[in-house]
Amino acid sequence: QAWMGLAGSGIAMRRGTIFAIDALPQTLPLIPARILKLVIAAANLGFLCVMVYGGYLLFQSGFLQTSPTMLIPMWIIYAVVPISMAYFMVEVILQVIEHWDNPFQHQVQVEAEDVA
Repeated sequence: QAWMGLAGSGIAMRRGTIFAIDALPQTLPLIPARILKLVIAAANLGFLCVMVYGGYLLFQSGFLQTSPTMLIPMWIIYAVVPISMAYFMVEVILQVIEHWDNPFQHQVQVEAEDVA
């Protein structure tokens, strides 16, 4: 479940199904919208860097632990955190690049594609 939930976050980012409140940013002109998008992406990347680092520390501690029920090393389970958060970082960067011309309109386009 941990692998599905955390790895699925990057996939959700790719599909544009991550929860976002973007009513105000959609009304901004292009340059301020780009700046806001970069600020939001930088904050996301900062948080994700902390998650990768913390996940790496957790991963390291997993070499000393064994799952009590499945009897497998815990590093296998803990590895999902740094791997998934690093993938999420890639998706954040790709989203900024792909939507540079229209930073906050992606959700509307995805919904229109799903209807068609």
